[in-house]
Amino acid sequence: MLRRQFLLSSAGAALARSQQTPAVLLVVAAGWRGWPPELTNNLQRLEREGLRCTRAYATCPEPTAARKCLLSGRYPHSPLDAALPFAVETLESRAPSYDARILDMDRQLGRILDRVDPKIPVVFTATHGDLAGAHGLHGADEAYEESARVPLAFRFPNVLPAGTARDA
Repeated sequence: MLRRQFLLSSAGAALARSQQTPAVLLVVAAGWRGWPPELTNNLQRLEREGLRCTRAYATCPEPTAARKCLLSGRYPHSPLDAALPFAVETLESRAPSYDARILDMDRQLGRILDRVDPKIPVVFTATHGDLAGAHGLHGADEAYEESARVPLAFRFPNVLPAGTARDA
């Protein structure tokens, strides 16, 4: 099943079935290397309470372009076209190590989940993946699966089934 087909059939259909057009909370992590379960209790909580997509991909692996795609809904044809008119704060600037960034992101996600109205749909994803040494490379600027693959989880109570995973 293609990603677009899945979104149209599951999430899109769920929105269409709801009584009114809901607000949707989109939580976006800056980059993704695959996070160990012991460091992501709140992300796992979101996945248990909703739907986890096991094969989600960013529109492109280059971080700035990926952010522009996410914010604008358009695919930039070159990284030079992707310059954002404002600064995007990333966790990398706030934490000295990768594990600390993971813990901080997960803690902030937990604060969001604890405070948001449980009826409001929540979507979690990341702007891009990270090579993390795969193919002898680091970062996200090269077009490999590791640099484009991202997490994608939806929580939409009473509409999407809790604790399910889809290969989408």
